[in-house]
Parts: sequence; structure tokens; C-alpha cells
Amino acid sequence: GRHLVGNGGLGCIKCHTFGDKKSSGIQAISMTEMTSRLREDWFLRYVYDPQKYRPGTRMPTGFPNGEAVVKDVYHGAHQMQISAIWKYLSDGNKAGLPDGLVAQLIELKPEKEPIIYRNFIQGLSPRAIAVGYPEKVNLAWDANDLCLKLIWHNRFLDAAMHWSGRGTGSQSPLGDHVLPFEPHIPFAALENPDAAWPTTSPWQQPGFQFRGYQLDEQGRPTFRYSTPFGSIDDKLIPVAKNQHEGTFRRQLIWSPEKSPEKTSVSTTGTAGAVYFRAAVGKEIEQTENGFRVDGNLTIRVSGGNAPVLRKQGEQVEVLVPLHSKAGEPVVVTQEIDW
Repeated sequence: GRHLVGNGGLGCIKCHTFGDKKSSGIQAISMTEMTSRLREDWFLRYVYDPQKYRPGTRMPTGFPNGEAVVKDVYHGAHQMQISAIWKYLSDGNKAGLPDGLVAQLIELKPEKEPIIYRNFIQGLSPRAIAVGYPEKVNLAWDANDLCLKLIWHNRFLDAAMHWSGRGTGSQSPLGDHVLPFEPHIPFAALENPDAAWPTTSPWQQPGFQFRGYQLDEQGRPTFRYSTPFGSIDDKLIPVAKNQHEGTFRRQLIWSPEKSPEKTSVSTTGTAGAVYFRAAVGKEIEQTENGFRVDGNLTIRVSGGNAPVLRKQGEQVEVLVPLHSKAGEPVVVTQEIDW
């Protein structure tokens, strides 16, 4: 679908805007809003023959005389091509940018090993760390908020904004299915199981500090930080699903503070117990396959104690209580599929 609307396909972006990106021609209806304004059955019929529904429209057909202009996508089958466009546009603002929308692209392509890009990323603090993996899965980790802020599939980033001219502005991901993941640090010491999750940024609190990251033999980073209740190692391992997307298998290691005089946090389940927040959203449904979050992604978690689903204000959370024996590290595995 993305290929078809781009310059290498039907060239829809020559007239239609795409979110906040203007077209090079007339500024027709934004493609990211189409699926929320139009019916799918009408869209499938209209794109095949626009003149039939709006005589004199400037919109051309990509299927003159019933023959597809683009022959190498679904062997020219127009029903499948238009359905693919609709499916792609159904991602709305999460849809990746089509080819040709941004001029003078400097695309970073992690083909054999991960690429780490430290610069300004849309929606993150100035201490953003983006990582693209050959498995067609990408992330943006926030060293201010100590959390995984964004995940997306397929294409990684365009460096042109920061590598050309004065390099100002914040860059958005190039790929597909862009999702915000964690709004805050996923570990906290709560006074009781019903206490609200802290929303103050860690860099504004004493005892929290980003400790950098360490690369493994494949060039994959493990993010490290310290807290008043111990240190955290956060490593995301990409798992390929197909040639366009993958999943993450995330390993988090909590090493409790072993000196009682340095912290009032208990690791035994009493007041001040430490929790890992595995998921947060407006709607979370527990299924046989894990926790389904806002209909967009599935989370599976193991390690620690049994996860607890709780309602907090207008959002739902999945909390995993962490209890350490004799101050030993606790390993939590989180699988992220979307």
C-alpha cells in the first residue's frame, strides 16, 4: 500500500497531503484521514474509476481500461492493490511516509547490524536514543525518562533534517505501525498496591541516573540506569516475523539495593515494594495469548510474581510485583508484538 501511493507506484502523494506533509501539487484530502471519513466499499469503487463518480475530477485512475498501471504488485490485480492502499491508510497518523514525500532523503538502513541514532526524535526528550535493527523493527529510548518511548516496523529514520544545513528540528520515524509505548519509567516503588504510578520525570528526582548503554557482539544496546531501589538493565532483542516487520523480546534485570541504610525501599512485598509496569492503556484485555493493549499490541510477561491488572483513573495497567530473595537480581521478560 505504501509503495502504491508513493512516487514508485500510483503517485497519490503528488496531489494528496499526508498528515502535516504537503503535496507537491494541489492540496487534496489528507491520506491519513481518509479511512476515518470514507467507507471502505466506496473507496474501493471510487479509486478504481474516479470519473464514474465525479465526472471531470482531476484525479486520474491507476487502472485505465481496467488494466493496472503498476504491474508488479499483486500481478496487477486492482482489487488487491486498492485493498492494500486502504489497509495501509488505516494506520492513520501511525502510517509510515511514502516514497517521494520528502525530498533529498538520507535514509538510515540497518541491513547487517543495528544503527544507533542519537538526535532529536519527535515525542521524546532531547536525550533520545533511536535504534534500528536489521530484523525490521525499531525503537526510540528516552534517557531522560528512562523508558522505551516509541516502537515501529520496517524503515528506520531519515537523517536529512539533522545532517543537512543547521540540523534543526525533531525527526519522525520513517516506518510503519508507529506506536508510543511507555510514557514513564516502567519501575517504581509503591507504598501500597493501589498507589498511583509516579509521573514525575526521573531526572527531576534524586537517586535516578542514566548509566549509558553497552553493546553486545551483534551491536545491540543494553540500557542501564540506577534508581533509589536498585539498578536496571534493559535490553531489547529483535525477532524477525517477515521481511517487513518483527517483534521485541525485552529482558529487564532489576538488581536491588543491597545496603538497607541507603534506601527505605523494601523488596519483600511490604510497603514500598517494587513493581514493573508491563503495560498501560485505555483498554487492556487479558487473553490466552497475553494482554491486548488498546487493540494495537499484545504484551506477554514472565518473571517476577503473577501480573496484576488494575484500573487507575482513566487508564488500565498491568503491574508485576518484584520480590527479591536475599537481594538477588530479578529477571523479567516482556514480549512485545504489534
